[in-house]
Amino acid sequence: EDAELADYALRILRDAQHVYPGDYWLNYNLANALRKQRDYEGAVRFNTAAVSIRPYSAVAHYNLGVCLRDQKKLDDAIAAFRKAIELQPDLADAHQHLATGLQQQGKADEAVVVLLKAIERLPNGYTLQYVLGRIQRDQGKLDEANAAVAKGIERARKEAELDPKHAAIHYSWIGTALYQEG
Repeated sequence: EDAELADYALRILRDAQHVYPGDYWLNYNLANALRKQRDYEGAVRFNTAAVSIRPYSAVAHYNLGVCLRDQKKLDDAIAAFRKAIELQPDLADAHQHLATGLQQQGKADEAVVVLLKAIERLPNGYTLQYVLGRIQRDQGKLDEANAAVAKGIERARKEAELDPKHAAIHYSWIGTALYQEG
């Protein structure tokens, strides 16, 4: 039933985008729907259209980067993440994915620099701390990695105090980080 509903929604989005090909939101939402169905080629196509319609949309560039990464096109994905950051420097997810892409290219030192700069600029960058710790752990820098994750947990707890009903911070972030830290 959920699959039928998703297919129906996708058909509606495709039909609407066909009638209004220059509509940013139709291209954006169609790209997201296709990505959920693992149609990365289609997702890239419609994210590219969204970027063409709104070239100054950081989120459009970010989403394009995610889909390009899904296709293992790391150079293009990294370029899209860099553009997203240029347009919106406080987009933490773009920094995170840029760093992860750089690490996948064997540029872990550059990834660490990207994360350290982002953490300095973004007050609630606890997810960035965790990614930093993971990359440092992969580099064999265990003391630095443990310190980064601990600092991320501390930042996440402060954020959770500000918003005690924010389940993602408690479960997804603090819980997962503490579990992985043993």
